[in-house]
Amino acid sequence: MIDKYNITFWILCIIFTVFLAKKKGRSILIWFVVSLLLGIFAAIGILFARNLNNNKVFGLNRNDSIIAFLLLIALSISSIPAIQKIYKKYLIVIEQKKKSDEMYKQINTQIRLHYIREYLEMYRKDHGKYPSSLKALTDYTDDEMLIDKWGRPFRYIPKPDSQGRPNQSYELYSAGKDGLFNTEDDLYGIEISK
Repeated sequence: MIDKYNITFWILCIIFTVFLAKKKGRSILIWFVVSLLLGIFAAIGILFARNLNNNKVFGLNRNDSIIAFLLLIALSISSIPAIQKIYKKYLIVIEQKKKSDEMYKQINTQIRLHYIREYLEMYRKDHGKYPSSLKALTDYTDDEMLIDKWGRPFRYIPKPDSQGRPNQSYELYSAGKDGLFNTEDDLYGIEISK
């Protein structure tokens, strides 16, 4: 029998589920299953409490229904490790996906560094020296190629040669994941000196 108390409880469970999913960044499905189980147990508890006054619950006498209710509680508590195990597997999959996404960004950034070095060599052949900034490479490639996969521009430092002629060598690198230069996650293109 559905009444206003059951409906109110179900609505609160749904609101609780959405709130936790947004706040914790977790999957709505997991929180929905948890709240669904809570809702089912609450509905059974409400029916149990109402019918307890009649000394019969689901056709059982009062003592048997108390035992059945305690068994239901024991079953619900014993299902917690299974839910946790499923959730841990879910977290492992998410963590592996994050690692593979990070590896993709590193590899793609290294590929971009390689192509920028090629464009720098083309520029040098055409102009006799390397450009003063990467913006000069827009004739050779689009602007998107001049940023790393974390959305930050590459650091390009043109250098003079030993005789003082400008833009005869360069350093080219990405700040990497943390966005800070001169840290251990920086990705370097090789330094070119000619």
